[in-house]
Amino acid sequence: MTSSATRSGGVQAPASTRVFLDCEFTRFEQRQLISLALVSEAGPRCYVELTDFKPSSCSDFVREVVLPLLRLLPTTAEGPAPLVASAVRDWLDAQGALTLVFDYTGDLELLDGLLGGRHPSIEATIDIGPLTSHPAFAEAQERIWRSRAQMRHHALIDALALAEAWKALGQALGQGAP
Repeated sequence: MTSSATRSGGVQAPASTRVFLDCEFTRFEQRQLISLALVSEAGPRCYVELTDFKPSSCSDFVREVVLPLLRLLPTTAEGPAPLVASAVRDWLDAQGALTLVFDYTGDLELLDGLLGGRHPSIEATIDIGPLTSHPAFAEAQERIWRSRAQMRHHALIDALALAEAWKALGQALGQGAP
């Protein structure tokens, strides 16, 4: 049986593969999932877009910035929540034991909500939100966003930026990835 341990700050991660999570959603209050990305440090990626969220529920920011970025990159799955959830479960099943890394706890809540609970392959979670203000972290994220045609607030690009920032922070602290 696996356990889920939440870690934050510079705590060393377990030996399982790290997977970086980012989500886009309608608004902060009464969130509905729009898209979700999982990027493994080992290489595999999962990017899904939901089609059953209510665009009328989106904040002005989401309508202006996030929605225009949908359907610009290939997806693992696109459709209503049950179809997308199945694709995400299949992808997670194929990854084996993992540590989920995110910078906003709402993203973890959205993933758990989509799947109807915590997926058994997730052995631990790391909230790196407190680390995002570190200069090495922020510079690495900006570098990824600039190299990806300023697609900030696209879940896949943001998850890639999170993974790159994690590596850069580890190098800045002199210990590889934290």
